Amino acid sequence: MTPTSTLGDEPEPLIDTESCYLAPSATVGMLDPTIINIIAVPLADPDSYQTSCFIGTSEVLYASQEAIYLVAQGAGQTLLDNGEYTSTNEVHKLALVGDSQSGMAAEYRGSAQVVGHLGYEPEYKSYRMGEYQGVFRIATSLGYLGSVNSSTSVTLLREVADGGRLEVAGRLDGLGRPGEALYASRFIGNRGYLITFKKVDPLYVLDLSDPENPVSLGELEVSGYSEYLHPVGENYLLGIGKEAVDAVDSGDRGGLGFAWYQGVKVSLFDVSDPTMPTEVNSLILGGRGTHATILNQPHGFASLPQTDTLPMRFSIPVDLYDEPPTSSNPPPYVSWGWTHTGLYTFDIQLGDTPGVELVDRFVVRDSGLSGYSHGVWNDRSVILGDSVHYLHGGSLYSSNLPARE
Repeated sequence: MTPTSTLGDEPEPLIDTESCYLAPSATVGMLDPTIINIIAVPLADPDSYQTSCFIGTSEVLYASQEAIYLVAQGAGQTLLDNGEYTSTNEVHKLALVGDSQSGMAAEYRGSAQVVGHLGYEPEYKSYRMGEYQGVFRIATSLGYLGSVNSSTSVTLLREVADGGRLEVAGRLDGLGRPGEALYASRFIGNRGYLITFKKVDPLYVLDLSDPENPVSLGELEVSGYSEYLHPVGENYLLGIGKEAVDAVDSGDRGGLGFAWYQGVKVSLFDVSDPTMPTEVNSLILGGRGTHATILNQPHGFASLPQTDTLPMRFSIPVDLYDEPPTSSNPPPYVSWGWTHTGLYTFDIQLGDTPGVELVDRFVVRDSGLSGYSHGVWNDRSVILGDSVHYLHGGSLYSSNLPARE
């Protein structure tokens, strides 16, 4: 019943069943038969691999250069002070140990439980996590998402001195205004960046340099929201999401109101002063209905880093809805007509005149030749020098790009 490995003709046990770790969630309700194996294979001597074994499921795997973290929901429910229930996550740490002589292995170091929800976008759950100098950070949502009691928390975990478990070093609770959900997060060094949204987008800048006393240094309120955050140098942050318009004339939802999504929004933020983040500039692509792969799949983002002389360049597939409704002054909930599908490429200039700018639109399907869009849900691209290669609908398209300057 246990997995095996084969090198040559005879299979042999892949795991030592006496050394498998039984996750607490595997014993909640029905026993979970899932086996998670983390295998370190030395390429010079594949037969001398090292295996760590977990019994139980994992929802997310986050890896740093020092450790692997398995995070699983399903460890029961926690009753909050406001009377609402929220899910509980198990966090398991396996340190990457060894060297080029003895080989590497994933060594179990401990576990902890963290309350809160990890959101509904599977591909973005690992972006709620980060590790720096041995401290693991995780952003979770508490309460029913969108309710007046919902909020965001950041928990910092580290190994205890005597080993064998993880402890909570510090927590930062109560982030976000009533009803706001966590839309984006990114942990970079001693900083954390969070985007919460219901009607507007507050960007929170967190100082995590003291794990026992994490603090929110500043926040910025802008229209719309960001779903994906990307560092640009040390002082700037790229955000990609959607513009939004407050639904002032529509029925209120739970007494909190809401906003209508509009076109795709690309923003550049200046976080050089963490107490006063600012939006350098933003671009709005299309109207309501416009979609970009990056909004549900981080692999839809392709980039080249900035250099001492060249700007950062990135590309995202976009399904553009830019045909205005026929009615005059259409309400914000009316969708626009589809215009085309293509790969949009941007440059981010820093220095004296920072900003994000659109430098190329590589259209591969438009409304003049096609009656409808095929969507961009699974599109991918890669930038190679001054050329770009775009995979859409089972076809690969290539094009030149303007030179970076």
